[in-house]
Amino acid sequence: MTLLLSSFILSVSGLLVFIWSLRHRLFNATAAAANVIFSPGEIGHGEEPAASPQQRAGLALPVAGQDRRAPSDAERAAMQQELAERVEADRSSAFVTFVFLSCSVVWLLVATAAGLTSSIKLHEPDWLVQ
Repeated sequence: MTLLLSSFILSVSGLLVFIWSLRHRLFNATAAAANVIFSPGEIGHGEEPAASPQQRAGLALPVAGQDRRAPSDAERAAMQQELAERVEADRSSAFVTFVFLSCSVVWLLVATAAGLTSSIKLHEPDWLVQ
């Protein structure tokens, strides 16, 4: 009961924080919000590791309305350094992410079993009393 109550309170408080952040315009719903996740000069450079060379060439085609100047060597070196830092950050958080995902799956299964058990007990009160 404590677990269910605490998870409910956590879910409701998370929802309230999300609504509060939307009301205070902490999320930008326009297309310009996508530019926040890119570094200067990074837009237009595909990082799809599963793409074939032909697909990468297709991803590099210009989009109407974008200025496509070639980055300088200094910009290219800075982008490579930042990309290496991102890869390292992704590697360092991979195990923690896996643990949280695994715990969430386990708790999903436990909560589903608890809900099913309580539902069956409401319909069949003599179930599991032997």
